[in-house]
Parts: sequence; C-alpha cells; structure tokens
Amino acid sequence: MLETALYLAKDLTQWTEEESAQAILKNFLNWKEEFGENSREETSLIRILTDWLLVNEASFIEYPADPNARTPIKVSGVRVLANEAKKEEEHYFIYPKIFDEIIEEFPKNMAHSILFSSGLLKKPKKPENGYNEYIFKISKKYIGKTVRAYKVMPFSDDESDSEKTE
Repeated sequence: MLETALYLAKDLTQWTEEESAQAILKNFLNWKEEFGENSREETSLIRILTDWLLVNEASFIEYPADPNARTPIKVSGVRVLANEAKKEEEHYFIYPKIFDEIIEEFPKNMAHSILFSSGLLKKPKKPENGYNEYIFKISKKYIGKTVRAYKVMPFSDDESDSEKTE
C-alpha cells in the first residue's frame, strides 16, 4: 500500500521506483529494529508478568523459609529460592486465581502458549487429570498443605552479570 502511494506521488517526490522501494525497505528495517520481531501482545504479556513479579515479590511465601520473615497478608504463591547444591534455579509457584488476574487482558490459551514459548511458564512432566496442562501439584513441604499452581521461572540475569565481570 505504501509502495502504491509512493508510486502515485512520484511527480511530487521525484523518486524513481527503485528509490521508493529502498525508502520502504529502510522504513521497515528501522521499525523492526525498534520493535523487534515479536508481536506487541507477546512483548506486552511478558512485560506484564515480569513486572508483576517484581512489584509483588513480597506477596510470596519463601522456601526455604526465613524464620524472621512475616507471612504476607495476601499470599500469591510460593517463591522457591535457588539451590546451588541441587542445581535448582529460583522459581515461583503462582496460585491459579492470581495468575488468571495477571493475564486477564489476554485470551488464556494464547497467554499460556506465549509464556511457555518464552520460557517463563513451565509444564509438569505429567499433567494431572482434570487440570490444565500447566498446573503443578505443589508438595506439602513448601507451605504445609498440597496446592496447585503455575510454575514461573523468571528470566535469569546470569549472562549479563558474567559479561560485566569479564
């Protein structure tokens, strides 16, 4: 459409067809560089979830438990701290109601798919019958009772940290 407009305006611009095509290509490449290849929905959804985790970090019960920590008034789930001995990365178990509130402006299946593809949302090896494929059954050891939740692995800053130290 832009190419047609430029072609029709060639008397005003004094551009050849080749110059018009180059202008369109340059414009597209600039747009791609600024906004990337992901759709705005994907980028927005990922940003919403990661920002929500940063803002609501205090609403999680930590495991292993800190004896000096207070239990949050509104609990959003469990934050499992990294364990180098077990080679476990930090992750969050977010209760389904809370998770649904976070992604409410997006279609649920699309949000699950985007977050899974990005590496933020995990799937259990063997999903439980009667629950969606992303729901984990969390062990009693975390909070004293068995609950179900979504497992979210925040993006690691390890690569950027190692670049700074080298």
